[in-house]
Amino acid sequence: MEIQIRNAKKEEYKAVEALMEQVQQMHISWRPDIYQFNEIVLSYDR
Repeated sequence: MEIQIRNAKKEEYKAVEALMEQVQQMHISWRPDIYQFNEIVLSYDR
């Protein structure tokens, strides 16, 4: 299996944002003493 790492394209923003929200929610569940809810997990212009 070959793994390729690349930057996301602007057209993929919604999918990447959804994934980032899931990861953030797992972090909050596992370590609420460190992580907290954020309205914006991945800003569009980033």
